[in-house]
Amino acid sequence: MSIVVLNASREIIGTTSLRRAVNMIVSGAAVGITLADGADHVVTSASGHAVIVPPMIALSEYVHVPFRRPAPTKANVLARDAYVCQYGRCARRATTIDHVVPRSRDGGNTWENLVAACVRCNNAKGDRTPKEWGRGLKQRPEALTWALMVVLRQRLPVAEVARVAAI
Repeated sequence: MSIVVLNASREIIGTTSLRRAVNMIVSGAAVGITLADGADHVVTSASGHAVIVPPMIALSEYVHVPFRRPAPTKANVLARDAYVCQYGRCARRATTIDHVVPRSRDGGNTWENLVAACVRCNNAKGDRTPKEWGRGLKQRPEALTWALMVVLRQRLPVAEVARVAAI
């Protein structure tokens, strides 16, 4: 179970383990942040006590973090597109990623060229562009920011997190 870590400036900087999050809260290095939807984790200690751990913690002191850009991996592309097929009117669950401009036509592995697709649409599109296939994309693919990637991968409500943290 992972906990989202915010910097003192409320920027998302990554995730940490539940154990480390509890240690940071107890030592005063961080404070817990609860969301309105009540997505807190309840953990039972060895002595039988129930401990409530929030899904996010904020560091007490600012830590410099160098700029990072997430790689366009299958998991990140699927998370960005909410596991929904991005072709036309298809509403099926996406389990594969597809190149908008096929790799055989020098389409690279970039954020702007990768979309989530269901197996049926991916196979039907084949080695064509969406225009040649006759179906457009639901939305233009864009690069994912580090903060948004962390939130999406943790399956937290983006609107709730945006009220507390800088996304």
